[in-house]
Amino acid sequence: MNNENKLKPIAYGIYFGIVVCFVIIRMLSAFNMFSGLGAWANVVFTIVVQVLLLFGASVFLFSFISKNKVKDTLTFYGYRKITGKTVILCFLMGICVFFLNVFVSSFFSSILELFGYKSGTSSLPSSYPIWLLIVNLILTAVLPAVCEETVHRGMLLNTKMGKNYKWSIVISSIMFGLLHMNIDQFFYATLIGLFLGYITFNTKTIYPAIIIHFTNNALSVLLTYSTVRGTSFSAIFANISAILSNNIILGIIFVIILMLILAYFLMRLTHTMFIINATSQIMLNKDALDKFIQRETFFSELRELRGESPSFLSNQKQIVIRSDDLVKDLFNIKDIQHKQDTLSRIFMWLSIILMSAVTIFTFVWGVL
Repeated sequence: MNNENKLKPIAYGIYFGIVVCFVIIRMLSAFNMFSGLGAWANVVFTIVVQVLLLFGASVFLFSFISKNKVKDTLTFYGYRKITGKTVILCFLMGICVFFLNVFVSSFFSSILELFGYKSGTSSLPSSYPIWLLIVNLILTAVLPAVCEETVHRGMLLNTKMGKNYKWSIVISSIMFGLLHMNIDQFFYATLIGLFLGYITFNTKTIYPAIIIHFTNNALSVLLTYSTVRGTSFSAIFANISAILSNNIILGIIFVIILMLILAYFLMRLTHTMFIINATSQIMLNKDALDKFIQRETFFSELRELRGESPSFLSNQKQIVIRSDDLVKDLFNIKDIQHKQDTLSRIFMWLSIILMSAVTIFTFVWGVL
């Protein structure tokens, strides 16, 4: 996708629009404007926010304004194929992230409680049929994983990515945490965003982040389902949580073990994806280089037949230059410096300020 520097104001302008619309919808929901929908209120709210706002604006509106095909936009966001081995690794990482997430969120919740904050508790349903489990998996796991990752690890991370990639990962992660607009979710969502951003940067594909995000949310839904139905999964999880909560040392050791396992999986995933990307790019670049050499050889022989100097040295120099360009493409080395323009910076800070205000309000409301 050409002129990537020009895409940043488009991306951050769209994101600011998403944030504004999201805040308006949240306010309407707070004033029970969707109460007339009854049991379908949550379904409509989720579809509007996830599908229309997050995915629709970041893909279709972005493609329209930037004058690119939707397919090219998705490729730019990192929708590139992965292997079955990568999928398995991502699911395992998602399980580790879920358990780590539980203890991290509990830690931050205990800190918030020191300031007098009381988290809003949602009551469990009296019955939990299979069809409701499927609906909740779609609304809570599938849609957020695809739509939220497309916006943050796709649009924001890639349009801001430059030599200072660490700053890009941090900013997109903070905005990911703030978009939840809930102090309860901000801390662990930001930490997960940092992890997912790092994975996306190293693998050059968005699918691992989507799978890990889905697994984390799906396990949360399954835990609620298991609790209502009284299955063994919730009992085992409750016993483990009780043991670790009552013993701080065991809890710390457990978190360290999870982090080491995640680090191992991350190294394996990065290695696997590098081999896949390198093999694919080598084959593509080999074909391009072969054609370039054939063309230069043809013109060299033609000049020789015409009695001119074949300029083998010049051809070899051009081939070396072309090879260097292909190596840069292989290792994703870019000479273009992605500078943060004023308009992008304005949209970025407006989004952060607005989301921060709503997040702080949820904390104040919990204290009062």
